[in-house]
Amino acid sequence: MILSSDGKNIIAQSQDCAAAMNELRAFMFENVYQSEKVKRSEELDKIKFLIESLYDHYSENPQDLPAEYVALIEEFGKAEMVKDQIAGMTDRYAIDTFERFFVPSGWRRD
Repeated sequence: MILSSDGKNIIAQSQDCAAAMNELRAFMFENVYQSEKVKRSEELDKIKFLIESLYDHYSENPQDLPAEYVALIEEFGKAEMVKDQIAGMTDRYAIDTFERFFVPSGWRRD
């Protein structure tokens, strides 16, 4: 992107990079976003519950955010930092974090 954008008024990807991103996007839609496994309503309800629970927890307990996010709350707002934290989580990290906040330690699968 740096080489493709150097000296231009826009940020642009190279054709090779754009092609790879389009291939990745097609794969993600086919295998993740539109997957029958993920699309099942009961699974979506569970995912929504997990994300909303994390959002509520961090909103009520911003001190549990990483220190660099806490430092940016004044500049960008708590809601934005909470969203950034959750948006950056992998599935596994979100589940582990949910367990840490909401599942009694004796019940965890550590």
